[in-house]
Parts: sequence; C-alpha cells; structure tokens
Amino acid sequence: MDKPVLTKVKHIRVFEQAVEQLRSAILGGEFGPDNRLPTEQELGVLLGVGRSTVRETLRVLEAEGLITVRRGSGAYVATEATLNATRGSVLRWLAQRQETVQQILQVRESIEGLTARLTAQMASTDTLAQLRQIVAEMTTLSEDENAAKNADQLADLDVQFHLVVSAASGNDIAHEIVSHIVPAFSRANRAVLWVGWRIKESVREHDGILRAIEAGNLIDAENLMREHVVRVYNDLNLHLSERSVEPPLG
Repeated sequence: MDKPVLTKVKHIRVFEQAVEQLRSAILGGEFGPDNRLPTEQELGVLLGVGRSTVRETLRVLEAEGLITVRRGSGAYVATEATLNATRGSVLRWLAQRQETVQQILQVRESIEGLTARLTAQMASTDTLAQLRQIVAEMTTLSEDENAAKNADQLADLDVQFHLVVSAASGNDIAHEIVSHIVPAFSRANRAVLWVGWRIKESVREHDGILRAIEAGNLIDAENLMREHVVRVYNDLNLHLSERSVEPPLG
C-alpha cells in the first residue's frame, strides 16, 4: 500500500503559538533592536495566556538569541536579533541533514580537486578575470567589522567561485556534478560563515587556489582545493558537536 499523502494533524501547544507570534513581531520590526518588550503581565493579556506560558515563551526566545532578559528590568530585543535568528535557522537545517552534507563534502573533495587541477592547466584570461573579481569581492566583505552579517553574500560568492573553476576545467561531467551539488551545499556553508570565525580563512583559501591557478601550478591548485573542502568538512562537524543543535530549524 502506498504511503498516505496526508498525516494526522498535530496539536500545537499554546506556548508554541505564543512563541511564534512574539518571534514574528520581533522579526517583523514591531519591536526594534534594544527595545524593551511589554511586561510579563502585559504580554499575558496581549497573548491571552497565563504568566507561566509567557515565561516559557521568553525562555525559548532568549535561547534563540532574539531577546535578552535583564534581571529587575525586563526583556529586551537583542541588538542582532535578525542575525541570530537566521544563523539559528541555518544551523538547525544543517543538523537535520548532517550525514548528507558530510557525504556531499566527501564527493566535493575528489571532484573539485580534479577541476582545480584541470583549470590550472588551461585557464583562460576571462576565467582568471572572473575568479579575481570574486575573490576581490569576498575580501572586501570579509574586512567588514561585523563580517558575519555578510554571510549570505559570501556564500553566494563561494558558489560562484567553485562553479567558475569547474566550468573552466573542460570536463563537462565533472562540471555537471559540481553545478548540482555546490549550490545545494550553499546553505550548509552559511552555517560556518554565520559564526564569523572562519570567514577570513575561507577568503585566504580561495585566494590561494586562485594564485595556484594563475601560476598554472596543477599540483598546488588540486591540493589547496582539497584542503579547503576538508577544512569546511571538519569545521561543520566541530561546530555541530559544540553547539549540540537540536533538529527542529527550518
């Protein structure tokens, strides 16, 4: 018998509805950064819930990094509430797909090592110009004081870099594989970049790969690409183990 298309509707607890409403209000700008939220009593009236539900709701939002609770003063919207919410969402997404992401990176190490080697052997002037432009943009974004907020743009540039390299390799099959798996990996890559601790290192690695390709150094281009992919693989595993992210983020 085929698996049924529909499943039983799950009961949504009152506090989960309260969390969703308050979260949406914060992310929608109803309460700006550093703004004080209504008191627990006021929130209870606004949401139509008891004080214990309000407190549970605030604990969840504080754990998500959306608010900070100051003893004796109340709850305030976090300065980087939107940034924290996005980062948390990406990490939960990654935690749900950890094994798949790891397998993708294993494939990427081999195939992209090959494409980097081939591109170093035959890169055109146009290819080099594209790669230089991408690395230049990555460098500019990485030098921002709060570079983590540029994670989305950096992840997009990362995808562009790898696609340009694979397209220039002259191996259509390798490029076809890379063009499918690299964009799919983009969200996982954000998980590392959102943290901000590896952004500059990532840019340096791309610059090193570019320099090897420019010099026509086949061995260095392949090795540096492989090392880059392995480093991302290790960082993702380390970050997930340290954060102990629970699945359901989106």
